[in-house]
Amino acid sequence: MPAYLKISGSTYLVKGSPSSIVYVDDEAVYIVDPGHGGGKVKSLNKTIKDLRGDRRVIAVVTHYHSDHLEAIARKPALYDEVIASAQDASGVEDPTLRITATFGYPLPPDTPFLPFRAPPVRVSRVIRPGDSIGPLKTIHLPGHTPGQIGVLTPDGVLYAADAVFGSKVLERYQLPYHLNPCKALETLESLKEVEWEALVPGHGPIMKREEAITTIEANIQAIRRLLDSVVETLKTRGRLRAAEVTRLLVDPERAGGPGMYMLLEQTVRGVLACLTKDGRVRPSLDGEGLTWEAP
Repeated sequence: MPAYLKISGSTYLVKGSPSSIVYVDDEAVYIVDPGHGGGKVKSLNKTIKDLRGDRRVIAVVTHYHSDHLEAIARKPALYDEVIASAQDASGVEDPTLRITATFGYPLPPDTPFLPFRAPPVRVSRVIRPGDSIGPLKTIHLPGHTPGQIGVLTPDGVLYAADAVFGSKVLERYQLPYHLNPCKALETLESLKEVEWEALVPGHGPIMKREEAITTIEANIQAIRRLLDSVVETLKTRGRLRAAEVTRLLVDPERAGGPGMYMLLEQTVRGVLACLTKDGRVRPSLDGEGLTWEAP
């Protein structure tokens, strides 16, 4: 069974969660989000062996989450260059910053209950959203992280990273994780205006445009439901701590352990932050500590 599948032209897919896309031109093999795990490293090794020739191998990291970059840390010598966005590069290089931003707690990188762990990854070049990486175009997709980028190949294939989740991911997890859900909504709306023929989410199947637009709408509705649920919870229950809001929206037994629960709690904090900016909720500090209410 081949380690990679051709999507279109010179654009290939290496399956996984997250998936990786590979683009090949005369100068380089570009690997977008190498991913994580020993199995993924083996698949990438086979892919590079088949496609490399005398080309350079360039890793493009769309955002700082460990599951998208751990494979680089496992075999850094494989990559001639590692590229990340200027906003997310510090999280790629510093695992403690990465963990703090992702989970809300400055835990050591080797904490056993975190779902993904990765040592530092050195970034050799930072880019601004919209910059080109050889033949690849980048698109700023903020929300999931501040500096997340998407990558568009000359074959019309858009790697949307974690701006878009596949339908099974939306069904499986209780809340769609975004550090800033309101920015994520703006990103999802903007993706409809970008010209692409096929979309590859980080976690989900390849989709042609019609199916992808339907999935984008499902992501939009999932975030809107979450925003409305937080407001409704505060209206009906009164002032609550962020942890109490999380407990009312999330079943701990389905969370998948303390690390994943922290991720969901950080999601709720992101919701409260963007709802505050929109004036739909506000913080209050009194004898009960920091609470949130819907005016």
